[in-house]
Amino acid sequence: MEASFELGGPFGQVEGYNLPLPLATAGASYGLSDRADAFASVHLTPAVFGVLGLDAGGDFLLLPELGPFPALNLTGRAYLFTDFRSARPYVEADLTASRLFNERFLTYFSVASLVQFAGGPPLLGIGFGEEVELGRWGLQLEVRWYEPGYNTVDLPTHWWNIWGTGSFGMMLGVRRRFGGGGV
Repeated sequence: MEASFELGGPFGQVEGYNLPLPLATAGASYGLSDRADAFASVHLTPAVFGVLGLDAGGDFLLLPELGPFPALNLTGRAYLFTDFRSARPYVEADLTASRLFNERFLTYFSVASLVQFAGGPPLLGIGFGEEVELGRWGLQLEVRWYEPGYNTVDLPTHWWNIWGTGSFGMMLGVRRRFGGGGV
């Protein structure tokens, strides 16, 4: 069993201030086996605006780390956001390659795709991150390129973009394991 809190998001300029648009979640996960977890989260930021945001899904370790080859993990997640008058569902799939160094430092690279049921093309994201294991605690820092290839130069929000496309973002996370292995 594990509890988590994440805060971050894409960076943009609002009213002349450069800031991350805050996306905050609190969640829990449960290990179903050595290779599979189930999880659920509550999205805290939309609640400020009267919207309930939930997600649930699972992780599956496709290939464990072997010699020079990284571990490969597949994540599937379903989202639901509602203001109790209407609802918006989304689904997301992530593929992550990771390496664990010195049993403490997990370096990873991920590619994600989000499908919008309300219309529009799938949204893509590329992430690179590091997680430090501190006994039962884990601290995480991830940088993400939201929607690479989408021209964001002439939009009302001035996104921090990369080569004129997408939006640069960052996420900070903290985890706490309960039960099982660890110190």
